[in-house]
Amino acid sequence: MDICFPGNRLLFYDRIVMSKGQKFSQLGRKTVAVFSRQPLKTIVRIVITAGFVYAVNRNLNVAEIRNLLDNVSTVPLITAFVIGIASLFLQVLRWQVILESHTLPSNHHITMKTMFRGFLLAFVTPGRIGELFRAVSIDRKRHVASIVAVMEDRTSAVLFTVGTGIICALLHGLFYRKTIFLPHIIIAGLFLLLFTTVVIIMRTGNNFIERHHLIARYSFLEAYFQRLRELPLMKLFWYSLSAHLLLLVQTALVLYMFGAGGFVENVIVAGQAYSFMVFIPLFIANIGLREYAFAFFLKYFPETVTNDVSVSSIALGAATVILVMNIIIPAMVGLVWLYIDKKRVKETGVSKQKQYRFDAGE
Repeated sequence: MDICFPGNRLLFYDRIVMSKGQKFSQLGRKTVAVFSRQPLKTIVRIVITAGFVYAVNRNLNVAEIRNLLDNVSTVPLITAFVIGIASLFLQVLRWQVILESHTLPSNHHITMKTMFRGFLLAFVTPGRIGELFRAVSIDRKRHVASIVAVMEDRTSAVLFTVGTGIICALLHGLFYRKTIFLPHIIIAGLFLLLFTTVVIIMRTGNNFIERHHLIARYSFLEAYFQRLRELPLMKLFWYSLSAHLLLLVQTALVLYMFGAGGFVENVIVAGQAYSFMVFIPLFIANIGLREYAFAFFLKYFPETVTNDVSVSSIALGAATVILVMNIIIPAMVGLVWLYIDKKRVKETGVSKQKQYRFDAGE
């Protein structure tokens, strides 16, 4: 088996799965193209999202919405926005570490640009699938490396989302003596069990693969597990944990601003809600699902609700603020960046064409 070690990093895909990787990359591009060519799927997704938003918020009246707007306060709003920026910065650092581990271009400009492009692609494609291709343009000979890097980045985020969700659920049940939503715990537990199994396989190395002929048939798995051991796991751990904790604090602060008075309880609600949303990736940017999840877990803490507002209105207000701060604004930055890049490429092409005509004496 031919494996190369540039920069002491095991790049399994460069020699072992290049042909498979090219097919996978082509499949990814075709997938995005299919969704682009079939507006019906997008329309159906919009209709489903809009219908769910209506179902979640149909009981709200004008007075509740008015009270909700009255609770908006400048200081908590700005604080939440700053916390969101800090969380985003940590996500960027995690992404940069992963790019470096793949020996892909990873300067600050490329890291930031691909990160915001990922926010845009996640916003406009079903199930965030477009985000997989946020970095394919940084090295056109190693599309597979860029896709695998995104998968590792998203896996890091999802693991901490699900893990903190379970911890919050346990605190919810054991400390506050409240009923736990059991299906969420079961699904999240099975997910973490599956991941733990993969980690054990990775750590046991070649012996496990040799004993299991089905896995041994795919030599790139062995190489990939070996490459994973080269990842700076402690850096990824702290960046992922810190970023998610900041998200929970940000959400708890926004819930508090709209009338959910218990800050610690709000953190527990947010932790379970985000974990719950991981397993239902059906809606555009989780619109509708986010307020449903917030309201669902807030109902376990009715004693914390203040200012004569309902749980549903608090969930709607918090979900809207989080949507704008953490999704719409980053996606807009990605859109503007993409537009500027395309304009620059177009201007460069026109300039080269003029230079060619000048050299040719036209």
